[in-house]
Amino acid sequence: MIDERQQDIALSRDNIILEGRLAGHMAGDEALCIWLKASRRVRVERIVGREGSSFEAKLNETIERESSEALRYREIYDIDINDLSIYDLVIESNRWNQYQICDILKVAIDNLGGFFNE
Repeated sequence: MIDERQQDIALSRDNIILEGRLAGHMAGDEALCIWLKASRRVRVERIVGREGSSFEAKLNETIERESSEALRYREIYDIDINDLSIYDLVIESNRWNQYQICDILKVAIDNLGGFFNE
């Protein structure tokens, strides 16, 4: 139901931001789709920083969750969550901090020009 609602919102409104693992798939062809990517090591370090626990415990949880999600997305939506080809922009967030990523996004958005109006 959440995915359907997100798709309805994406198709009925302009100038909005959708966030979520499936948002790019739900947004439709008119959207600028962006994926923020990080290595598993960095993602686990970030989780440990937010939630505590050991790196090993969070690594195991992350691997299990990713496997479960990948299977669920494939079975329900026929989506390979690891296929990033639907995204217009993939940003490796290991490389830049949140402010630099915002700068990159601003440049991309400011330079869209008539892309979506063609």
